[in-house]
Order: sequence, then structure tokens, then C-alpha cells
Amino acid sequence: MTLQSQSRSSRLLYATVVSTRFGAGSERSLRSAITRITGSYVGAVCGGYVMAKTLHNAQLPTGIPSSVLFAVVLSIGFILGGFAMLATGTFQQAGSRIVMQSMISLMPLRPRQRWSCTMLPIMVIWGILVVFGLSTVCTIAQKLGVSAAMLSLAWTLGLLSGMVGLLARRPSSPFIKTVLFVGQVSVLLALFDHLLQSSGGQHFNQIIIVMYAIIALQCYGLIDSYFYQTAGSIHASVPEHRQIIPKFIPLSAWFLVKLWRHNRTRTSFSIAMLLSSSTAISMLVRGTTFSDPYGMLILGAILAAMFGCDIRGIMRRAIPPEAVLLGGPKSLVLSESLGVLFCGLIIGLPMYFALHGSASSQALFLLFYLAVQTFSSFIGLLASTIFVPSAHDTGAQFFSAAIASSAVVLFPRAAQFSDVSVSMQITLWCEAAVIAWILIYAYEIIRRKHYGRT
Repeated sequence: MTLQSQSRSSRLLYATVVSTRFGAGSERSLRSAITRITGSYVGAVCGGYVMAKTLHNAQLPTGIPSSVLFAVVLSIGFILGGFAMLATGTFQQAGSRIVMQSMISLMPLRPRQRWSCTMLPIMVIWGILVVFGLSTVCTIAQKLGVSAAMLSLAWTLGLLSGMVGLLARRPSSPFIKTVLFVGQVSVLLALFDHLLQSSGGQHFNQIIIVMYAIIALQCYGLIDSYFYQTAGSIHASVPEHRQIIPKFIPLSAWFLVKLWRHNRTRTSFSIAMLLSSSTAISMLVRGTTFSDPYGMLILGAILAAMFGCDIRGIMRRAIPPEAVLLGGPKSLVLSESLGVLFCGLIIGLPMYFALHGSASSQALFLLFYLAVQTFSSFIGLLASTIFVPSAHDTGAQFFSAAIASSAVVLFPRAAQFSDVSVSMQITLWCEAAVIAWILIYAYEIIRRKHYGRT
């Protein structure tokens, strides 16, 4: 085979991987994938610019050593990279044997090329996150008078470490991987607190080295994934057996049963509950009090939105059987909404109990919690309805998660919550939730009317 034909085959192979992972479900998958990826990079640049402009007017502490700044940015990148992998479920796809990966594993490819096909979707997401944070990192470096190249390197390496650390085959359980990641984050935060204390100066260098070591050890996932993916093999699928729905469960709860019986949504709910509970427990253990507990509820809302992004993908994209049996998309959307709202309220409960003591009015705080969780659940379901991410659709999962989380974070800023009362904020959250629900129903109607048409 000539060099030109090899290059053409490689381009075709990588284009197939990109179109499969980022353009699934569209008529022209490659063009759709390129459009989505390009739009994500443009959005990352714009979002990073907005954050940098906001941070430019903020007051930052001065006199921080460069080594401490490097460790802080490295740790933040590590946490965000790992959270992105957990939120989108990408770390479960890297080691799974879906059709595309099974085909790649049996192709006569060089080991490095086979591994590149597996890492390509992850590297695309990594690049988007790198671009998103560069403007902010450079702004911090400029305000504090440190090297922008040094902090940019810390941001880049931290993201990469957080993402590849979850690619290792062992442990194979996503829940156990999440527990280990939460433990690593807790250790990093504890070391950082000790570093800021007056006694931390006695062991300054040792603390920095331990933080570096914890993050550097995540490279094991990258090495393990290389040797695992370069071995050409195909695994037989293992069926998952679930018992019949018990008779004591009412028929109206059929969608909740469907969510629990599906491995993907069950894992997503467990991960969201673990992250929410661990964050709440950390607040209670530290005895932290917040001047704005209402704003801190956004953390639980983001996790609820992440879970909502997985809901629509467990059914067929066009005219799912559930909609036919229920008599139309309205009943399906209603069942989806009740299911995701119920789970979203449960996901946010740990954050509510950890923060309600800091609120001046318990009644308003409860209403605010219900409103923000409702909006976040519906906005996640809306993103899921638009992209319909399947179990191994990396692009749709990432894009839906990015849109949902961005909407939860940016809505208070767009609605100018700082200028209105808490009761008005509750009203705005509820109005936005109603609009999101209407859009979900309208999108399902449009999709059903255009089914089978070009």
C-alpha cells in the first residue's frame, strides 16, 4: 500500500469515528459533526471571553507564590476534566465494546492508530475545555503578574489528567470510579486548605509535591487504555436480566421503573447522588456558612440537569413505542417530565439540607429550591430531547450536557437576579421551566410530523 493510499485510509477512518461519535442521528453525519464541533469551539471562545471580562473587574488576592498558583490551576483543571467525563458518561464509552469499537479492534490497524481512534472523541472534548479556560487563565496571570504560559500549561495538564484518569479498566464499575474520583478531589481540597493555613508553611514543599503526585498518578489511565485498546479482540455481549415490574407499583410510575431498569440512567442517577451527597457532607463537616445559600443551590441544579440529559436517549428517536402506546407525544412528555422532576428533586435534596440553615426565610428557600430544580430538570430534558443522545453518542451527550449546564449557570445572570427579590427570582425560574416544557412538547410534535420526510 502506497503512502498516499495509507493517508487517505487514515483520513477516512478518523472521519468515520468523528461522524459516528459526534454526528449520529443526522442525515449527513460528518457535516453535522463538523458543524457541532466548530460551534462548540466558537461557544467555548465566547464563554471564556465572558468569564475573563467578569474576572477582569474582580479583586484577586495578591502575593500568592507561583508554585501555589500552578498547583491551584492544575487542581481546578483536574476537577473540571473529571467532572466532564462523569457528566457526559464518556469514560464508560472508552472501555465499552460498541459496534464501532468492535470493528476497529478487528481491523488490521497499527496499535497506535487503533488507540488514536478511541482517544479522538476524548481529545476533541479536551480541546473544547482547554479553549474555554485559556482566556480566564491568562486574565488571572495578567492581574497577578505571573507567567501566562505557566498557568496555561497547568490548566491544560490538569484537564488532561482529570479526563484520562477515568479511562483505566480497573475498577470497571462507574460508581466505584466516581467514589475514587470524589476521594481524590477531597484530598486535594484538604491539602489546599492546609496549604493556606499558617501551619501549612512548615510543610509547604511536601504538600505541593503530594498534590502533584495525586494528579500525575492519573496518567495510569492513559497507559492502561493504550494497552487495552491496542489488543484486537471482540467481546460477546452480556445480557442484563431484570425482574418483571412488581404488582405493588402503580401503573402511573411506569416511567420511573423504566429509568431504574435502564443501566445508563441508573448509573447516571447514582453518580449525581454521590456528587451531590459528597458536596453536601463536605459543607457540613467543614461547618461552612454562605452569605448567599440561594446561589449555592446551582450546584445541585447542575447535577439534576446532567441527569435530565440522559432521559430521552433511552427511547427511540422518532415515534418511540411508548408514545404510540400512550396515545401521543403529550402523554409521553408528561411522563418524562414527572420522572425527571422526581429524580431531580431527590438529587438536589442533599444540597438543600446542607444549605437551608444559612437561609433567612425557610419558606422562600424551599420554594426557591423547588423552582430551580424544576427548571434544571426540564432544561436537561429539553437538551436531551433536541440531541437524543444514545448510550455511546459522545457528541450528543457532551453537547446536551454543555447546553443544559450553561443554561442553569447563565440564566440568573441573563435575568439579572442581583437586581430582583427572591420571590421574583422564584417566579422567573418557574416561568422559564414552563417555557422549557412547552419547547419539549413542541419539539416532539415537530419531530413526529417530519418523521420519514427529507
